Amino acid sequence: MKIGCCLSFKDEERIKLGKALGLEFMETALVSLSQANSEEIAQFAEFLHEIDFKCPAANLMFPGDMRLTGPEADFKKAEDYLYRTFENVKKVGIKVIVFGSGGARRVPEGFSIEAATEQLVELCSDYISPVMEKYDVVCGIEELLKRSCNILNNCKEAMDVVYKVNKPSIKLLADLFHIGMENEPVESLADYKGYIAHVHISSPKNNGAFPRDGDGEDYKLFFDMLRKTGYGEGLVSIEGNDGGNFEAAVVETLRCLKKI
Repeated sequence: MKIGCCLSFKDEERIKLGKALGLEFMETALVSLSQANSEEIAQFAEFLHEIDFKCPAANLMFPGDMRLTGPEADFKKAEDYLYRTFENVKKVGIKVIVFGSGGARRVPEGFSIEAATEQLVELCSDYISPVMEKYDVVCGIEELLKRSCNILNNCKEAMDVVYKVNKPSIKLLADLFHIGMENEPVESLADYKGYIAHVHISSPKNNGAFPRDGDGEDYKLFFDMLRKTGYGEGLVSIEGNDGGNFEAAVVETLRCLKKI
């Protein structure tokens, strides 16, 4: 598997350092890219070309103030945002987008979780999927722990939406941190062969720290389950807390994960 890291697209020094340390790609926030102008996007794409580095993935699909569930959900606004954003950032080369966006999809108090889930099915099927198909991108729905969001809190719930949508552009994002925090069996990932679009990794036992040897996590089991799904050559993004020392954390994480 290829190991990358979630980074700000504006932090060129950290991006260059990460590449020099052995990271194989970077991931950035779509919301941040959506707020950049065409010149800034062009500069980012040129920078990636100059240093021979890729940004095939983006997270934070929607801004937190966009309503995706409840009586004020506005799917047309979400669709317009996606078309506008992907048209502007297509030169970056993003191939997978992570649909976490806990603020945007949070279910308002008093609104049915079941009804909100059906809203997300409709959103993914009728509004997100056409954008993904146009720009040759796959969307991975991210399970989020309960303290971050009150809907789709584990892979099983996220996969229920994926199954209902039943379109190749809508799949699952497997995040070890959220899986561990919700006590979901890692072994259950083996049931989702062909459905994992992207992976995030950090330590649930250590407050989302970058993986390292001896931190109590079974990263081999996680990778073994991913390989059972056919994800053996896929991308794995480090998304977590570097403890204030990015360089040391990346070196230790690559040492830990690359030998698995």
